[in-house]
Amino acid sequence: MLEDCAFKKTARTIVKQMVSIRMVLNVTEYQADVYYNSHTGERAHAAFPDGVIDDVNYDGSIRAFLFLLNNDCCTSIDKSRAFLSDLTGGKLNISKGMISRLNREFALKTEPERRSAYADMLLSPVMHTDCTNARENGKSCQVYVCATPDGKALYFAREKKGHEGVKGTVTEDYQGILVHDHDITFYNYGADHQECLAHVLRYLKASIENEPDRTWNKKMHALVQEMVHFRNG
Repeated sequence: MLEDCAFKKTARTIVKQMVSIRMVLNVTEYQADVYYNSHTGERAHAAFPDGVIDDVNYDGSIRAFLFLLNNDCCTSIDKSRAFLSDLTGGKLNISKGMISRLNREFALKTEPERRSAYADMLLSPVMHTDCTNARENGKSCQVYVCATPDGKALYFAREKKGHEGVKGTVTEDYQGILVHDHDITFYNYGADHQECLAHVLRYLKASIENEPDRTWNKKMHALVQEMVHFRNG
C-alpha cells in the first residue's frame, strides 16, 4: 500500500512537470478613472470592458478548462481546483463556488441548443434511453439519458425513477423505436421496443456460466456479437 501511494505521488509530480511547461498565464489589468462629486460626495468610475464585472475575472479558456475537467473528465470540484493550482504553481486558486456556477451558466447559455436537440430527437426513428443512479449532496437521485444514433444526447436529473422520472424527458413524448434495458417503465412509451443488446449479451453470458450443459446460449451469444460487429462496421 505504501509503495502504491508513493507511485501515485510520483506519477502526479511527473504529470504536473510535463503539463506545467505548456501552461502560460496572461494577466490583464484594467484601470478606470474615478470621478468625485464634491457637492454630493458621490463617486463614479469609467466603464470597464464588457465581461469585466468582478475584481478578478477569468477568460473563456480557464472557465472551459475547469468545466471540462469537472464534467467531461468527471473530476470533482476539489480535484479540479487542485489540478489547476498545481499547473500554475499556486498562482490560480479558483473558488469552489465559481466552478459550481459554471454548470448553471452553461445550462442557461445552451438552452436554445438543448431545445433544438430535443425536437430533433423526437423525429429520430430510433432512440436509446436509460436511467442510472447518482448522488446529490449525499442523497440518492437518478439521471435519465436520451440519445440518438446521430450523436445527440440529453441528460435529465430526477429525484425518483419510474413514470415520475420519465416525465419531462424526451422519452415521454417519443413515438419511434425505443431501445432500453428490461425496465418495464420504458415499455409504456414509444411505438415499438428493442432491448439493449449489451444487456442481452450480459444475460447470455450469465446463462453460459450458470448453465454450462446448454449450447443454445453460446450460439446465440456468438450470433448477437456478430450482429453488433456487422452493424458497427
